[in-house]
Amino acid sequence: MELHGHILRHAATEVVHTTRGPCSIGYVLAELERRGFAVEEPERKRVSDALRSSVGNGRVIRHARGRYVAGRISHGTRRRWQRRLRGLDAYGRRHPEASLGEGIAWARGHRYWH
Repeated sequence: MELHGHILRHAATEVVHTTRGPCSIGYVLAELERRGFAVEEPERKRVSDALRSSVGNGRVIRHARGRYVAGRISHGTRRRWQRRLRGLDAYGRRHPEASLGEGIAWARGHRYWH
């Protein structure tokens, strides 16, 4: 399932928070791919743009060029994001050719979006 927009921002931020120490954009892309998600071309630019927004919020800290570490994020926000991503992941594994919009509609109907 191809991620974009705020869902990509949530997923990329979650990858940075689950990693110990600084992680690169390449690592974030590899981890998203391992989880069954894809990113629209150009992948590195899209991920860096998504993380730039999280840097502005203080949820991610830019350690060096192309390297990020975890910042501060509230427990409730992080759990809500994880629940949404698990729902999209479950839907994407069942329907690999599905769109993100269909996955969001499915997650809303199955209590993954609240």
